[in-house]
Amino acid sequence: GLMVQTYLHLVADLALVTYLASQTGGRDSQFVLFYALVVITGGVLARVPGGLFASAGACAGFLMLPWLAGLSGVVTTPTSGALPKPELLVAFLTMTGVLAGVLGERVHRTRDDLERTERELNRVRVDNDVILRHLATGVFTVDPEGVVAYLNPAAESVLGVRTMESRGRHVSVALPERLAPLRDLVLETLRSGKGRARAELRVQGATGRQLPIGVSTNVLMHEGGLTGVVAVFQDLTEVREMERRA
Repeated sequence: GLMVQTYLHLVADLALVTYLASQTGGRDSQFVLFYALVVITGGVLARVPGGLFASAGACAGFLMLPWLAGLSGVVTTPTSGALPKPELLVAFLTMTGVLAGVLGERVHRTRDDLERTERELNRVRVDNDVILRHLATGVFTVDPEGVVAYLNPAAESVLGVRTMESRGRHVSVALPERLAPLRDLVLETLRSGKGRARAELRVQGATGRQLPIGVSTNVLMHEGGLTGVVAVFQDLTEVREMERRA
């Protein structure tokens, strides 16, 4: 899988660094410093095991450099201590592998937490969407600029408007003149920042019939800032008819 490819990639990088160092001075080659980059990569990608694996491979490659340089016939020239002693470099690579592995653990843990949170948010979002779609009460929301953000099917049915036609448009344009009382109530709530509970309005349906609707509006807040308005309403035609008969 992906982890096998990561380890194969580390092996290839270690082999490349070892080859370049063996051809350019052995342990005195400046390419020896690239071992540290491979070790850091191993720790970040494969956590502590990857860091230790890469550091072990880097140490083995570094210790083998004199022998490999001899096989290649490369003459090594000391660099007057420009690079640390072998034992110090081995200790440095080992420590780097451990620290990079710890860093990799934290990175992977953070990524796992973010993925888990994203999955949970997606699940909640789907659940909320299902609930709103099956709700008999109309739900209508606008953003802070008054642009229509959401209508559930009940809202579409009562108001006689379609989500695809109204979403992304300002409420003054999305709601036709026959729905002016609802439009004005939403805009007033947006301007004042105060919700309205149990208001009764009379609007005109798509067929021209007068509809009494009960409406409640609330402001949506996040971290102290207004993020929109939600209007929840219901067609009161049957209720008023029952009252008339009673």
